[in-house]
Amino acid sequence: MTENIREGESGALAGQKSSARDNGRRGNRVGSLLRNPLVIGVLLVVVVAGAYFGYRSYQDAQTKIYIDAAEISAPIIMVNPETPGVLKELFVKEGEHVAAGQKLFNVGDHVTNARVPGIITAVQNTPGQWAGNQTAVVQMYDRSLLRVVGHIQEDQGLSEIKIGQQVMFLVDALGSQPFVGTIETIADTANQSSAVFSISDKRQQKQYNVKATFDAKASPQIVNGMSARMWIYK
Repeated sequence: MTENIREGESGALAGQKSSARDNGRRGNRVGSLLRNPLVIGVLLVVVVAGAYFGYRSYQDAQTKIYIDAAEISAPIIMVNPETPGVLKELFVKEGEHVAAGQKLFNVGDHVTNARVPGIITAVQNTPGQWAGNQTAVVQMYDRSLLRVVGHIQEDQGLSEIKIGQQVMFLVDALGSQPFVGTIETIADTANQSSAVFSISDKRQQKQYNVKATFDAKASPQIVNGMSARMWIYK
């Protein structure tokens, strides 16, 4: 019995010594790595980069208001026949760019022309069908009315946004190419069904729209409906 105890104690001591040796080896390896100039250089780069990007994030938060939910938008123009009749002919197709005065369709031998230049977004391609005064035979939008529209919660910096502030925005479909604009309008009414509950105090937070103009003529790659992100300079 005594011999078994002694053997167990010896085994335990041997295990402890082995573990100590392993820990010592690991410690030596770690110490060796920490003394390696290359490893030290990498660690310094990581620390400096972390501090730099942390500082930049802090600076951005102090100087800009970020809006993640935004899109490119313009009012859709519904073009109806001036008098009801049979749709006899369409002169345009979806996606086509039209000039002011260009023929759009013929209803009851009366040709309707585009009043403004724009892009056709939809057509009612049903020649022979009856078209009433309220029938939108053609839908289009005027590129000069394109805006970048951001949706921001009232507690996320809405009170700091002013008309005339500069905006930088990115369009998801166009990668990292930045575009600039200017705040044109700030909604004075919350979006319908936009209430969000704050986790901290369970209060409803409403969402508001802010619109910014930009040079749509200089950016033909930007079209209606594209998703975007905005940064508003305080």
